[in-house]
Amino acid sequence: MIPLNINSHGKSSYTLVLEWAQEEKLDTLFYITDVTGFIPEEMDTVDFDLYWLVPDDFIPHVPFGKVIKVA
Repeated sequence: MIPLNINSHGKSSYTLVLEWAQEEKLDTLFYITDVTGFIPEEMDTVDFDLYWLVPDDFIPHVPFGKVIKVA
């Protein structure tokens, strides 16, 4: 039997989606997430309106954009 390490939070990277949104020159992005993933330190802003839609009572700190509770 092979042991598995299961992570439930904090392993996603938002980098690809945020870079894609900038390349596509989006005006607004709504991102449904618990905001426990990875954002590189050098990415401290984006060129579009960003709304983090969080499905929880906990409102996390985000480096940029606005958090909206959806649950």
